[in-house]
Amino acid sequence: MCVPSPAGWAAGRQRFRQRPESVEVVEGEDVLLRCEVLDQEGRAQWTKDGFALGFERGVPGYPRFSYLGRPGLGQHHLLISGVTTTEDGEYQCQVGPGSSNRPIWAAANVTVLVPPRSVEILGRSDGEEVVVAAGDSLTLDCVVRDARPAPTATWYRDGVPLPQGLVEEALEKSSLPRGWSVRSRLMLRVAAEDDGRLLSCEAAHPALRGTTAPPADSVTLSVLNTPGPPSISGYREGEVLVAGQRVVLVCRSAGGNPRPALTWHRRPHPLTRDSPLPPSATLAATAATTSVTTTATTTTSRLQLTAAAEDDGAEYECRAESDLLQQPLAASVTLTVYYAPQYVRVTGPGQVLEGDPVTLTCVTSQSNPPASLRWKVQGETVPSFSEKKTRLPSGGWITTSKLTHDEVMSRKVSEVTVECRALNPAIDRAVTKTLIIAVSKPPGPPRFVGDLTRELLAGATLDLTCQTEGGQPPPTVRRNKAALLSALLSVALKHTDAAGLPPPVMGPREALSRPAPQAVPAIFREEPLRPG
Repeated sequence: MCVPSPAGWAAGRQRFRQRPESVEVVEGEDVLLRCEVLDQEGRAQWTKDGFALGFERGVPGYPRFSYLGRPGLGQHHLLISGVTTTEDGEYQCQVGPGSSNRPIWAAANVTVLVPPRSVEILGRSDGEEVVVAAGDSLTLDCVVRDARPAPTATWYRDGVPLPQGLVEEALEKSSLPRGWSVRSRLMLRVAAEDDGRLLSCEAAHPALRGTTAPPADSVTLSVLNTPGPPSISGYREGEVLVAGQRVVLVCRSAGGNPRPALTWHRRPHPLTRDSPLPPSATLAATAATTSVTTTATTTTSRLQLTAAAEDDGAEYECRAESDLLQQPLAASVTLTVYYAPQYVRVTGPGQVLEGDPVTLTCVTSQSNPPASLRWKVQGETVPSFSEKKTRLPSGGWITTSKLTHDEVMSRKVSEVTVECRALNPAIDRAVTKTLIIAVSKPPGPPRFVGDLTRELLAGATLDLTCQTEGGQPPPTVRRNKAALLSALLSVALKHTDAAGLPPPVMGPREALSRPAPQAVPAIFREEPLRPG
């Protein structure tokens, strides 16, 4: 173990380029203490609470400890994997003396934060209904257990913090080393309007910073009072559901004697097995199940369903019926369901002539909110002429986009790939449709390739090739012997003119049947011809 100098460092060449810094780390996370030395001469090691960890990079006896970095560059970082409370303490990066240097050291503290192990409202199960008469006082005790440092508790009523004047807190010693628990007592005078409200006890602690769902326990109040209208929870008006999302609607009717009967309706039709439903409601009805429970003062009906496109704008109603009521009391919610289009359809020609513009139309199936359409031609995004969004009587939208494009048609390509992509702004899902358009190109004029001026001996073979360039799709080349003889005659006439001989006089038939002057009749070998 190195003995530190009185000042923590000494004059000389070796010195710290980077010193370790104190950190707070949540139990189970990794922590890296950095230490880098310039002009190092002595050996480097780490200590914990004054105990040397040694010079080996693997730190024998400490499986969660290891040294990182390049020792030759003076890098001696300490990595602690999955810290526990036993790793809480002071750590020193120490560099021993050299021939011309005193030892140096730098310290940092590691504080291990332990989040609360549990949150419990004593004597209550999570979500339990607590029955209490209107005007009575209700006392609830909540314990947030085993945290380091000490935790706190916050009470909420339907998500709104309750005044601190209603709460008493006391710290309690925890079985966790250097840990604490807190007991929070809520004393609340219950009013009739508290019926059905949710009381929650939520833990607060530094180790929970950034947590979207901190640990909590809750109960639902059921207050005895005169019969009132039903209420629906589980969905807030205007809340957006995504197709396929499961939702449980809870209808509660407090009080009443006799207790009311609760029934669900997907207006205007009741949700019962015996009642006929319109085709648009079939999917929702088959995916919905109901259950009814009662307590001494509250009747609760739960409707569990899977949101579908057909549920967008659907009104779900809970009716409370009783012999004491002249007409049912009702509560309802209107669902908003977002859903992507099931498909897109692209219409347009399957083949176009090179250079001609092409007009394509892309149409989505129904979606909500309306989808946006993007075009890609040969993998490149191109703007469309227009995009139209049309509201349907059912509440959904269809999007139509037209694309007129001629730039790609002028390129040397045999086909063009066009993609229409539908994007829903509220749902991370894209639907695409691809259309492949063949590009037609006319071929060039055919021509014979070969030496047509060469004199041949009788019986010799003359190889000629007829070829044409370009064309999409590839053209079909057919041989015509009359055209071939005409071509030979033309060459022979040119040869006669060049020799100063008078041209022969013959009719068209003779031109095709008689040999050219000073030319030897040739024997032609027929071979399959290929397009150029």
